[in-house]
Amino acid sequence: MAGVCVVCGERVKNSHKGVNCEGQCLRRFHFKCTVLTEEEYKDLRKNNEAQWYCHREDCERPLNLQTLQEAVSRAISDALQPIRTEISELRTSQTFISDQYESIKQLLGEMKEKHQAIDHVQEHIGKLDVEVEDTNSYLRRNNLVISCVPHQHGEDTYERVMNITKALNIELTVGDIDVAHRMPVNPHSSNGRPPNILVKLVNRWQKDRILEAIFSKKGLKASEIGYKGPDCNLYISEHLTPKADALAAACRALRRDNKIFQTWHRGGKIYVRVKKDGNRISIKDESELNSLKKQLSDGK
Repeated sequence: MAGVCVVCGERVKNSHKGVNCEGQCLRRFHFKCTVLTEEEYKDLRKNNEAQWYCHREDCERPLNLQTLQEAVSRAISDALQPIRTEISELRTSQTFISDQYESIKQLLGEMKEKHQAIDHVQEHIGKLDVEVEDTNSYLRRNNLVISCVPHQHGEDTYERVMNITKALNIELTVGDIDVAHRMPVNPHSSNGRPPNILVKLVNRWQKDRILEAIFSKKGLKASEIGYKGPDCNLYISEHLTPKADALAAACRALRRDNKIFQTWHRGGKIYVRVKKDGNRISIKDESELNSLKKQLSDGK
């Protein structure tokens, strides 16, 4: 059967290897102008029922139920092949998983018991922290810290403390003071202030009297205790634990930033008042401080 090859435009002679499209176009092609292999061409020649389609844009393959069934079957088989492979792998690993299940279950049980033990220990540590903080605060119940007192060579700190209380109209004797000495200087501090004076009084009543007096007087200057050098303000406060002192410093920072109206401490406890007519708020630990900061940032 002669015809013109659609691809190259030359005649397809009977002596040439040629194939016909069995689609709607029914056109003739040189074998060399198709994508058929030599084996596929031979199969077409041998098998009278075999059909070849050119798949060009202007040619449609006629629908054939058997062909459609075969295509669907191949597509389903190809799609199911990864699933078959996965099922096979799952079956292979099922035995291993079964063998490991009990050991994993036992391990999880042991981990749960250890977590419970850790939680119990952490809870116990938390209670101990509170007890230690309360104990440290109790041991400081009679203590005062006097800041910014000018340092003089060979000074008698007991006498300096008595001069300070005398300026507050409180007469103390040496017998009322258990301990009075300069505190160690923080090597990392660069504020240039003289070391604070730590005072431990014989009873808490005297400590409260001094705090009330300095509050009522609204300040005390170095010149009022006989100091002849440059004048400066003196400050008297409770001797706080390191934890309470850090909380107090953080609250003072909030006050400096005008985020709260007032902060103070009494009896080793830290308090704040957010607004002038607001309620007193106790700050016992860092979590309560963070909660207060969040409320301030949220504008509550």
